[in-house]
Amino acid sequence: MKNFFLKLGVCALALTGAAEVLAQEQVIQLFAHRGSRFEYDENTLPAFKASYDAGLRGFETDIRMTRDGELVISHDETLARLTPCKRVVETMTADEIRKVKT
Repeated sequence: MKNFFLKLGVCALALTGAAEVLAQEQVIQLFAHRGSRFEYDENTLPAFKASYDAGLRGFETDIRMTRDGELVISHDETLARLTPCKRVVETMTADEIRKVKT
């Protein structure tokens, strides 16, 4: 009988906790994936600004480090998909990357 009341108590606590969780307000958050990449070149300031102006406050992006230790935003290992430059980001200096145009 003791086990029955113990199990009953545990179930009551679990149900109380479940009711609290279900009663909480759920918030849906939207994030811009690489900025507004269909309207602007992805991972660029105009893409992030357009997403922000559209009301998005979360951004998913990728950070890589250049050969000289600077951080840059780049999804891919190379710049080949978005630019004429085929080089690997980590082998370039920040100045070299600044000269590449999307």
